[in-house]
Amino acid sequence: MAGNMELLKQFQNSEISNEAYDYVVCTLDYYPELTSIKKVVKRNKFPSQKNGALGSDIAALMELFVHGKHYESSKINDREALLSFTVGRLSMGVDSLAENLSAVIKHLATLRDADLGSFTKRCSIACPPSTEEFQVDISHFVTKPRQDDEDDEKHSLASHA
Repeated sequence: MAGNMELLKQFQNSEISNEAYDYVVCTLDYYPELTSIKKVVKRNKFPSQKNGALGSDIAALMELFVHGKHYESSKINDREALLSFTVGRLSMGVDSLAENLSAVIKHLATLRDADLGSFTKRCSIACPPSTEEFQVDISHFVTKPRQDDEDDEKHSLASHA
């Protein structure tokens, strides 16, 4: 949802439920107008400098909140690390969740030389507060080296032997 005064009126009249949106973002100059809905919007969804939903560039704010926001990484050992991030909401369809996961994995692939293989070796999904984890088959998300390249390399090695 995007808008200004008309959308603000819908919030004031409780026509928009808290489940209908993830966050409210706004520019600094529009922030004073939001005081009228501060009691209607949940505290963790209301824009602030702290949660990153208040700024001067609305396009950048929307990009951040639409395409990703929080992630945490931690080192497991010298060869492995853990990356935790939100893929979506329970109310989203499986296709949307898969699309989000695919976007993250593809982005990670751009951060590494393709000759070294994929960053992503395995994946599991959890839904807090539950501690259950489900393994995800990521084989169709991860790009593999082309077969032609492998055949060329084998042929090249054979001709030098």
